[in-house]
Amino acid sequence: MPLLVGQIVYTSFPGIGFKSLVSQQIPLDIQQAFIQQVVYKHWDTYNPPKAGYKATYLYQFSADKTLFGWLYNEGTDELGRSNIPYCIGYYLAGLLSTVQLENILTCLDIGPVTSVDRHNPPASLENIIIPDLCNYQPARSGVAISSDMRKQTHKDLLQKKLLNLFVSCDEMEKAASRDRAINREASLPIKALSPASSELALVEGQSMNPSNIERILQELMAKPIGIQGVALVSAEGQPIIPTIGMDKNSSLIMAGSMLYLAKSTQDEFHWQGIETIAVRAQEGHVILAYCHPDVFLLVKAGKALSGLLDGEINRTVEKLRVALQPLQDSPVRAQPEALPQLPSEVLPKIDEVLYEFNAEASPANDDEVRYRGRRTNL
Repeated sequence: MPLLVGQIVYTSFPGIGFKSLVSQQIPLDIQQAFIQQVVYKHWDTYNPPKAGYKATYLYQFSADKTLFGWLYNEGTDELGRSNIPYCIGYYLAGLLSTVQLENILTCLDIGPVTSVDRHNPPASLENIIIPDLCNYQPARSGVAISSDMRKQTHKDLLQKKLLNLFVSCDEMEKAASRDRAINREASLPIKALSPASSELALVEGQSMNPSNIERILQELMAKPIGIQGVALVSAEGQPIIPTIGMDKNSSLIMAGSMLYLAKSTQDEFHWQGIETIAVRAQEGHVILAYCHPDVFLLVKAGKALSGLLDGEINRTVEKLRVALQPLQDSPVRAQPEALPQLPSEVLPKIDEVLYEFNAEASPANDDEVRYRGRRTNL
């Protein structure tokens, strides 16, 4: 869901000096906490961070007061002073849900929505909206937050602990170096697809026609039944070919989350496999259907007759299975036994998400999640 937040920026402005620009939504105590617990605490004027430094933070001062943002080394100001801090804060009022928390963590990973020009600052700042699924072009780069940090932050929220997260680029570089060393030691003869792989990595070198796959998806998209977007994704949630009607980031998050849910459900109940996951609400449907051990069809639709929609999806799945048949005899990689390594933005623990759903669901709620068993491994 979109987040409406107040913003605060602290840096050096020409002819003014160091000053905070604040939007009206941020109360005085949060402004003071921003200066004391973010700027002064993490920026040592006598021993400032190196050039190019950036960090991100997430603090809760109470259950209904959340502050998050970034710190940057801005370089030199107009007076020749070096290592000028540029500190950004977003303030969210109200109790925090796990969905909101995941959006915040993704926002910190992507970067700030807007940036204030130090040489032409406004008199004050306006509240801003962080788009749903953080679908925007950042004004500055963010700081990557590891899946372990995300999981721990979600756990703290569910245990009603006040959030306290600070991550610098130096810490992430050290963690990345450790991960690279571990990966080198644990490297296998068969290398799994990584997020950096090409969208066509699954079909490269295979005796199949990607244009035929696109034609099948276009035919489904053209059906007059309210379909808004389709994508063919891998077992890691990565789009295999360019998505239709939805951006890559949205398909990545939706597919990755649903695959995680499918695998967790399979493990929890010892089912042999999951054929379909369908999330249905009054506003529409999101459906993930099995096509091949490494390939899934993701469909997003508005209001539509579920029977008609399911029928068209089933017919499309059969067409895709025929088109993907060459992969059956020459698989790209062995089917993983463990849960695929999904991208970090879709890795909150599934039991934590279900915990909130159980806490907030009501008998009158028409939304539902459905699973149908299939005798194939996910």
